[in-house]
Amino acid sequence: MKIGANHQPHLAPPSQNEAKQAKKLLTLLENSGAGKSSVVGNEGTAVPLRGTVYEAFVRVLRELAMGKAVSIEAFNSDLTVEEAARLLYAPVPALNQMLDRGELPSRMDDSIRLVPLKALLAYKERESRRRRKILTWLTQESQKMGLYDDDAP
Repeated sequence: MKIGANHQPHLAPPSQNEAKQAKKLLTLLENSGAGKSSVVGNEGTAVPLRGTVYEAFVRVLRELAMGKAVSIEAFNSDLTVEEAARLLYAPVPALNQMLDRGELPSRMDDSIRLVPLKALLAYKERESRRRRKILTWLTQESQKMGLYDDDAP
């Protein structure tokens, strides 16, 4: 597990017992749902898990339950071009071209170009939907042409 904006502690994947524990917690959270789950402290104080916090718990527990190591990285509301490119898995020059064309908003802070995180995540989601739509269409066309074998393993 990696926690923090500066890539701090690196931990090994969970042990089998930890993965089982994560699976139990995940089941509890998923069965009760967002807003109906709480974390209870030693003194009995309950804090409800809602929204982003609930989703973060579920996502982390899901990965740990599968025995995977988890990486958590904090981001500011505005990212440098380098941070934004890393999040998009894109080369910095390609992202700069997108910004120059106005495909994503950016602003200058002194001599640093910043990209709003919300806009970047919205762009990433739009592109993901667009790619899924294209893949669905390609699969359908391949089936029509007899190029797609439904019986393949």
